[in-house]
Amino acid sequence: MNQAVTHRQLILLVMLLSITTTLIQPHAQAIYYAEQHAYLSYIPVFLVMISVLWMLSRVQRRFPNQDLFESLVVRHPFMGRVLALLYIVFFLFVFARDIRLIGDYVSITLLETTPISIIILSLMVMVVFIVRGGLGSLIGMSELYITLFLVNSIIVPFMLIQQIDLDNLMPYFDIDMAGLAREVGISCPFLERWLHCRLL
Repeated sequence: MNQAVTHRQLILLVMLLSITTTLIQPHAQAIYYAEQHAYLSYIPVFLVMISVLWMLSRVQRRFPNQDLFESLVVRHPFMGRVLALLYIVFFLFVFARDIRLIGDYVSITLLETTPISIIILSLMVMVVFIVRGGLGSLIGMSELYITLFLVNSIIVPFMLIQQIDLDNLMPYFDIDMAGLAREVGISCPFLERWLHCRLL
């Protein structure tokens, strides 16, 4: 059931992978540590992401028909394989954590009496069937989900506009540098992992 992916569907898939995974978690931590100046913590993180993209683009230009793993193995056969293996193991741990988080969320909000092991097993079976269905099945689901998500994202700010209090930004010039630095240290690895997951 593999099908060609149109430009519109590709944009929807990128939105599904990027917006939903970075919508709540890093911003909640940013507000906790950097308080009213949380927006300042994204400036150094942005500079780091730009440098990572620049380095990856240099690698892509040097090895045009290879991904990062292949270029590592071609350049350094033994150490490239070791680094690729460590990278894969790291992401297996990260994805195991993400599956557990999704399982906890479903268990707490939707299926309170269902054991967590059954929920996670169901999620893994669902992922297997989605992968077997090819990219077309994932694209089909993302078209429905992203459309509803965008409509909801437009409506919710208008519903909550009366609760906006600009006094929460005060004091404007009292910047907690320690909290800001801690937030940069938290957001940078999170967004860098997100970036690598999308590019590899």
